Amino acid sequence: MAVLPVAARGGSSRVGFTLLELLLVLAILTTVLAMGLPALQQMQSRAQFKATVLQIQSELYQARLTAMKSGAALVFCFREGTGSYELMPKEVYDRRLRSQQRADSMVGSLQLASEPAAPLDTQDDRARIDKRQLPPEIIFQGEPASRTIMFYPNGRTSQALFSLVSTGEDHWYGEIMVRGITGVPRVNRIGVRVEPETAPKEAGP
Repeated sequence: MAVLPVAARGGSSRVGFTLLELLLVLAILTTVLAMGLPALQQMQSRAQFKATVLQIQSELYQARLTAMKSGAALVFCFREGTGSYELMPKEVYDRRLRSQQRADSMVGSLQLASEPAAPLDTQDDRARIDKRQLPPEIIFQGEPASRTIMFYPNGRTSQALFSLVSTGEDHWYGEIMVRGITGVPRVNRIGVRVEPETAPKEAGP
């Protein structure tokens, strides 16, 4: 005959959690995640922006090495306020500059437009221009003299100082400097861009 188990004195022991306890744990986990998620997103955003800055530094360094190995000067140029930039041989850049000047001269004489004409690259030159693009919400900023960087076969470059700026909510900012004598690109700093404070308006009489 089978023997039934005898319940322990004081009642049966409870196994598992009640619904109220599970809801309480879930609420605590949700609160912790809600508090930590913005910090994690900011860390990820900074890591992605830093990787972009270092990538541009690496491409500048590679352009310098290519010019030294090939014996032909290279040009790195970017468009202010955009994420567009190009790498091309200096001879291609010189031809583009001459065609730009001729087009601007013709437009100016005919007074057809106030904006500069687009560069008239030939088909062969277009094939030698390496067009590239920064990730979304990252743009170039720099003075006109720094928007075109020459890399010469002797290892020297034109002096340049420009920035990469995030247009998102985090306002990341990275500054890159290229020294003319050494030709080595260097990241000066990466951080949060500080907006200039507007002067308070004076109260009227």
